[in-house]
Amino acid sequence: FVKIIKDPDCCYNKKEILEQIENSWLKKPKIYLYSQLKEHDKALQELFKGPNLTQCFKEIEEFCQKNLSSDPEIFQKFYKLLSEVVNKCQDDINKCAQKIQETKTNEPKFIEEKKNIEKQIKQYEEEIKKNEESKAPYEQEMLNILKRHGKIEELNPIKALEYANDNWNVCESYN
Repeated sequence: FVKIIKDPDCCYNKKEILEQIENSWLKKPKIYLYSQLKEHDKALQELFKGPNLTQCFKEIEEFCQKNLSSDPEIFQKFYKLLSEVVNKCQDDINKCAQKIQETKTNEPKFIEEKKNIEKQIKQYEEEIKKNEESKAPYEQEMLNILKRHGKIEELNPIKALEYANDNWNVCESYN
């Protein structure tokens, strides 16, 4: 199937085929067709679904390099996707931290209430830890992309940093 759609001598309606395979497991043909239709945002979203983050990031970077001439904003789009994941994790961390503060202000009247409050706090702390661990590889990839492609013609560093969460300490992450 991939050979057929990549064959320059084959004539077919790309949009029509894409509609037929949109909800399928055919990842590579979808990415190829999105790319051909200059729908790079959708191709990036599809690439972003990979189970292995390291491989996923590598494939996305290669895709961005390959399509940079047809979409000068492609690295910016990739960087924005990364930052959206990081920002969502950070928002969840902030919500849990706020819930911990709110829970700590509740004065327990009974021993059972105190146990429940301690249990809630522990759950929020575990949620914070989970989100910290989830966002770490995305922050690292943001930094890697910024290091490798932080040139005005590929990824405008000033524009890219606007996507970053205010809590992200770039200098600390750089080391």
